[in-house]
Parts: sequence; structure tokens; C-alpha cells
Amino acid sequence: MQLNTHKDSAVIEQVADWLVLLQSDDVTELDIKRLNLWLAQNKAHRDAWQQANHFLTNIEHLPCSVNSQTMLTLNQQGRRRVVKLLSALFAIPTTGYLTVQSGLHHSVIADHQTAIGESKTVTLNDGSVIELNTQTKITTTFNQVQRSLNLLAGEIFITTGKKHGELLPPFRVITDHGVIEALGTAFNVKATEQGIEVEVSEHAVLVTTEHAELMVKAGESLKFSRHMLQPKVNKLQLSAMWRKGLFVAASLPLFQLIEELGRYHHRLVNIDNSIRNIQVSGTFDIHDFTGTLALLCESLAIDVVYRTKWWLAIVPKAPHS
Repeated sequence: MQLNTHKDSAVIEQVADWLVLLQSDDVTELDIKRLNLWLAQNKAHRDAWQQANHFLTNIEHLPCSVNSQTMLTLNQQGRRRVVKLLSALFAIPTTGYLTVQSGLHHSVIADHQTAIGESKTVTLNDGSVIELNTQTKITTTFNQVQRSLNLLAGEIFITTGKKHGELLPPFRVITDHGVIEALGTAFNVKATEQGIEVEVSEHAVLVTTEHAELMVKAGESLKFSRHMLQPKVNKLQLSAMWRKGLFVAASLPLFQLIEELGRYHHRLVNIDNSIRNIQVSGTFDIHDFTGTLALLCESLAIDVVYRTKWWLAIVPKAPHS
């Protein structure tokens, strides 16, 4: 991230203000809500905030020329120095130090990630457990003033932790479309091309976007983007079934089922247009793509034609001669 316009300079000034405020003893619950709204306003805010906090968390990795005390002892008197330091750090070319260290963009290696078909469980310092589904990338920022996770791509299930006797800052999931604040909870978050899908298993989360704020409680789910909120009650809790190696389809078009299962496999699949929207219901093993295709051929009027090991076509079943 290279900031050099007047607008970007204003964002740096705002980041410095937030860092100073959160480091003070006067921070209030209203301040936290204001920060969430600011983060939800646009991606530039979220990127700058995450990158600045990454410096705080990984201060020992910064170049020796950086005075670590400037970042570790933020206060009003030091605000001007903080702005200068942030400006210098953000201005480093994308081929330089920050791009390698920060892990905040899709083009660089995340703090934690999974490959196609892989899952992983990460336990954070506060006891929070993050389960990563296939093709997922996240970065984490944990310090005295912030607990946040940036979902760059993919899907996660979060069980927030709380060390006994410690007053911890709010746990936030930051996405390109808004901010999800955990209210002592367990929940699933999935990034799609259309936006973000959240499903809450325990307690509640607070979702803040540029235009709205909504609490999502246990048994409820929400699809949202920068300009859309689509809440619904979902007592079945189906979205997180990937943790058990399953995907549940309820009257889902065939092409959407194949897209979902395709997230876990290196396969190129072509579907004949005449059968793309056949409705499918059932429970499928996400790791057994070949077995799933065989089951579909038994229950639907379709056939599978293998062009190569990794390339196949789903076509209408040929009539019996």
C-alpha cells in the first residue's frame, strides 16, 4: 500500500488519531462504535488501519532505523511523530519491505492461509480459535488496544476467547464490505464475490457497514455487502457444516452445488446449459468429489464425461436406445 495523495494523507492523520485515542485511558464504548463506522466507510480506511496495527504487533521486525518507542508510547504530544512515521512507512514502494512483512494484501502471503482442499485451526494469544476452510487467507492484529482479524479471502469459523480476569478490547473481523464485532460468540464468516455471509452459532455479532448497523443473534444469518443487508433466520446452522466435511444443499441449482464443491478440488468442470439450474437437495462429502458426482448421476438425469483426469463435463443423460 503506497499512499501519496492528499486524500491518503488525511487517512493517515485519521489513523494516527485513532491510535492515540485507543491508547488513552479515556476510550469509551461510543469511541469503539465510531471506529467501527469509520472502518466500514471504505476499503482505504480498513487497509490503512490494518497496516498501521501490523506495525504495532510486529514492532520487533521493523528496520533498526525506526524508533520503536514512537509506536509503543503513543500520546497526544507524540501524535505528530506518529503521523510522520506512518507516512514514511506507507510510502515505501510495494516491492519493498512493507509488502513482504505486512501480509495485508491478496498478492502477498497472509499470516495464516490454506490451500485448495486444506483446512487449519489456529489458536490466538487471547484463546480465540480460528478454523480456516479451503482457500482462506487471514491476517491478525493483537495488541493492548486491538484484537482484529482481516479476512482477505475464504471462510472461517471463530470461537472467541477471553482470558479469565482480563479486560480485552473488542474482537473484530474486518472485511472489504464492513466490520463484524463479536459479542462473546461463535460464528462463521464467508467471503464471496457478492459480499460477506455471516452465520451466528452462539450469542451475537454486530455488523457495521458504510450505511447500516445490525445485530445478528444465534440462529440467524446475514448476507451483506457495502450496499446491501439480507438477514434471515437459519436455525439449521448449515453454512458451517464444512467443519464436519459436509455441504448441505436445499433446492440449490446444480451449477451452484458444483461451484461450492469445486472450492475443495483442482477440477475444471463444464455444465451443459440445459441442466445448469436443475434443483438439488442433499448432504454431500466435500472431500469426495468423484463420489458426489456418482450419486448425482444416480438421482438426476445427468451424466459425467471425463475429458481428462482434471477436466470433465456434466451433460444430460442420453436416452436409452
